[in-house]
Amino acid sequence: LPVYNFCWDESDGDALKENREIMDFIPFSVVTCDEVIDNEFGSVRVRRYPWGTIEIDDESQCDFVLLRYIMLNSHIADLINYTEDVLYENYRTKKLEVGGFAEGEEEDDDEEAETPALSAKKQE
Repeated sequence: LPVYNFCWDESDGDALKENREIMDFIPFSVVTCDEVIDNEFGSVRVRRYPWGTIEIDDESQCDFVLLRYIMLNSHIADLINYTEDVLYENYRTKKLEVGGFAEGEEEDDDEEAETPALSAKKQE
């Protein structure tokens, strides 16, 4: 799996410091919750194992809070750009290829394929 390449823009000292701190956490330790329990502090999302319970929002036990911050706050613009420029364009290209021609190829006007519905409309 490709690992996200955090920006190393030397001109932005704050972003550089934040990215270095984030890189220290790789590989991330992420656990999903399968239960919500109530305690004296409120509701807590947890995953129970035979050896104990992991609290999903406890940063000493799981990197979920950090990943949520990265994905939805500090690096949201990167996520949006990657989704538009890479993921969507790959999907779009595959769909166009399945449709008979890929982007950049032109359809021949002389050899226009007619469907039965189009032929019926032309005869009317």
